[in-house]
Amino acid sequence: MSDMNRLAHRCYVLAAIILAQVVFFIVPVAAHHSIAVHYDMSNIQEVTGTLVSVNFRNPHTTLEFTVENELGELDTWHGEAGALNAISRDGVTADLFQQGDHITLTGPVSRFGRKEMIAIAVDHKDQRYFLFAPIAKLMQMKVIDSTNAGTVLSSGGNEVVPVNAPNIFRVWTPIDFPATAIHPLDLSLTESAKQAAQNYDEIVDDLAVKCIAPGMPSMLDNPYPVQFVDQGDQIIVRYEEWGAERIVYMTEGSKQTGPTSKYGYSLGRWEDGSLLIKTTNIDYPYFDDGGTPMTKEMTITERYTLRSDQSRLDWTATFDDPEVFLSPVSFGGSFGWVLDTQILEFICKLGEDSTE
Repeated sequence: MSDMNRLAHRCYVLAAIILAQVVFFIVPVAAHHSIAVHYDMSNIQEVTGTLVSVNFRNPHTTLEFTVENELGELDTWHGEAGALNAISRDGVTADLFQQGDHITLTGPVSRFGRKEMIAIAVDHKDQRYFLFAPIAKLMQMKVIDSTNAGTVLSSGGNEVVPVNAPNIFRVWTPIDFPATAIHPLDLSLTESAKQAAQNYDEIVDDLAVKCIAPGMPSMLDNPYPVQFVDQGDQIIVRYEEWGAERIVYMTEGSKQTGPTSKYGYSLGRWEDGSLLIKTTNIDYPYFDDGGTPMTKEMTITERYTLRSDQSRLDWTATFDDPEVFLSPVSFGGSFGWVLDTQILEFICKLGEDSTE
């Protein structure tokens, strides 16, 4: 090898190392990992350090803090917490934290040895705040002390008191949701779908890190309020997460096929008191946060059923895409009606930290 070629080779290797280091530090800033993939839910740790910055935002709040290691040096850690909308409903705001504060974060740490973790809870000035309450709830961590027998925790981890609902047309609070990012579904995929899922690169392919809202069916899997609005020949379904809206066409004369979009074309009807929705013509690349692919052949059938005692709105959804699934896939959840709950504005920000 000539001296020139050796120099070129060394430059190439150095550039690759620098690029790898840059990517490593960019990942936490993006902060929209598929949780089950990147964090070890069986390895819950408490990590104590000094707060450098916190960014309260949607879709995920991020924290940066320094921790003294065994050599007396400071390591920089990154914590990923829930969305601004979810945290604010618990009364946790940015002004509670200041740069230089002594904090202890509790949560699962990186599977890959990185100094990253999910910030389920933060202990700060003798007070515990839950920053990722849906995970706390799923892990049976006690989020809120309550003596009210009618109180439950919503999927967002908020203390709520659902009341009986006479119909579905109102703002609903999720009590249970699939949370496939935390515990992924066991999917039977075709060989081509398996390969596509293996090729998925969250750093490059995850649309949420670019503040691009998800389409169907990923948008169904969320812990934020949902509203059904009756407009006669249409039902509008409003989602707090990402400020999304779907139109469900309810008239018998509605076209059986319609325009293609990330939300698809939805036809609805009432069947034995349940709202049945069939959605086709979806132009969105992913079935879930883990990069499972989907095609325009995807058909989604949703069913929303108000319980006989009017205490909950249960829902199920079945997904059929022969090019991706060897057999149809289903998941679901339930909503409660909580008085005075409103759909909040959901603004996705990838901006600068808020405690600088």
